[in-house]
Amino acid sequence: MNKKNILLIIFLALFLVPELLWSPVTNIILGLRVNYIFRDTAFLSFSSSTILLIYVIQIIGAIGSSIFLFKVSKIFSEKTRSLLVLLGVVFILISILSVFALFLSLLSSNLVLF
Repeated sequence: MNKKNILLIIFLALFLVPELLWSPVTNIILGLRVNYIFRDTAFLSFSSSTILLIYVIQIIGAIGSSIFLFKVSKIFSEKTRSLLVLLGVVFILISILSVFALFLSLLSSNLVLF
């Protein structure tokens, strides 16, 4: 494994581990639907600063994953390259959704950033 692959795994873990444990992005985005019931997770009992930290880690992980997917895709065949670029675009969209969920969370809490 080379350095790019290791960094890709690290960035993927930065996004996937918090999402699998607490589903912050999924809860906020699906919470916009009328009939959605939130999953009973420990995420809902965290302090506002911890929620902010989880979102920031996920955004860094999603953006870093997309960047390294674009870099790693250059060495593969055309079909695999297009799949990796598509996955990179998906991670960019996920990071945009994470930023949106972060702002929704900040609006619903009383956390002052400045």
